[in-house]
Amino acid sequence: MKFRPTQIALVAGGALLVFGIISLVVINLRPKTGGEKVSLVVWGFEDASAFKAVIEAYQRFRSNVEVAYLEVPEVGYKEALVNALAAGRGPDIFMIGNRDLPQELERITPMDSQQFNLIGFRDAFPAVAEQDFVRNETIYALPLYLDTLALFYNKDLFDQAGVVEPPRTWEDFQAIIPKLRVINESGKITRAAAAIGGSKRTIPTAVDIMSLLMLQNGTQMVSRDLTEATFGGSQSGLHAFTYYLQFANIASSVYTWSDSQESALDSFAAGKTAMVLEYQSALRDVVKRNPFVRVGVAPVLQSKGAGTSITFPRYIGLTVSRQSRASGWAWDFAAYVTVDPNGNSLYLGAASRPPALRSTIGSNFTHPDYAVFARQALTARSWYEIDDARIQRILDLAVQNVLGGRATAEQALRQAGDQVTQLMRLR
Repeated sequence: MKFRPTQIALVAGGALLVFGIISLVVINLRPKTGGEKVSLVVWGFEDASAFKAVIEAYQRFRSNVEVAYLEVPEVGYKEALVNALAAGRGPDIFMIGNRDLPQELERITPMDSQQFNLIGFRDAFPAVAEQDFVRNETIYALPLYLDTLALFYNKDLFDQAGVVEPPRTWEDFQAIIPKLRVINESGKITRAAAAIGGSKRTIPTAVDIMSLLMLQNGTQMVSRDLTEATFGGSQSGLHAFTYYLQFANIASSVYTWSDSQESALDSFAAGKTAMVLEYQSALRDVVKRNPFVRVGVAPVLQSKGAGTSITFPRYIGLTVSRQSRASGWAWDFAAYVTVDPNGNSLYLGAASRPPALRSTIGSNFTHPDYAVFARQALTARSWYEIDDARIQRILDLAVQNVLGGRATAEQALRQAGDQVTQLMRLR
């Protein structure tokens, strides 16, 4: 979607207004500086360098507070956090994924509305942040940044195939597959048009792409009372599921992927795949694999004629442990990093992440690296996942069962829905 100059001006003006509101909220509602010394411990799986400048700035601003950041490996982070909290040695502040609130709810001290209320939260962040981090009008976490699925494409492969611009719709996407795909005489894909249709074994974002398709297709993923997964028995869910699978079906005209291929990112970086649907965070991985690949980034695909754009997010927030003896100050620091425009800018600059704060989103609409992600943050939607890791495994198995001929798409999706329902009813 292209923005006219007048639209950008309106967004920028709105961002300035929000900037003013947020600044007033953050400055006026924090505890007063001075008094007893406070020590805070932050756990996170991002590099410590991402927090160095913002911690130093906060400590100058709050001279009575000392903040220590402990970098914990992402693999095993949740287990280490649970064990530390169980032993009474947990941090004051910890990172939380945008799909993890159902699991972490009992370990969190929610934010006091006197520090930052729901009205301020809605003014500060896109709607998806409330979907993910607010329950019963209570704030449980604040987003550090907001990443969304986007279309990465190899500019050289597009040029060689005579494709002048990236597709904007799923229909356009299907139309260019024959131009970009290369299949040898034995029927083996030697160059994939796109990494789509396979399982997580080769496509890390496979389940997220399916969630995106279901949401774009109007699928109600779970019941309103959050006791049942409804996607498994819905026609819209099945349509999205079969649409995804067709790209790995050798009998399909849009066949372009096989689970026997190498990892999607490796294949993309090596010039063996023309397009991938990935998050901004994956760009650095592509460049590490091949510094010379010419990568273009386009908005995630939408259905032709859709009145509403829907994008799909994966991001991290900060929250405060129920064990913290200084929860007010802990939330004060979390707000400085996420809600205060100055503090958040220090973090974003060091971490190289796309913004979640509305006042910063507006100013990134023309940014060479973040423009696509800034715009998509405003249309991001998620769904209530009782256990993200298990749901990823369940839906991934559904894909594997269909590709392996062990189940029809309808059987596999219905079984996946039943398994997610079981998880929801165990809580």
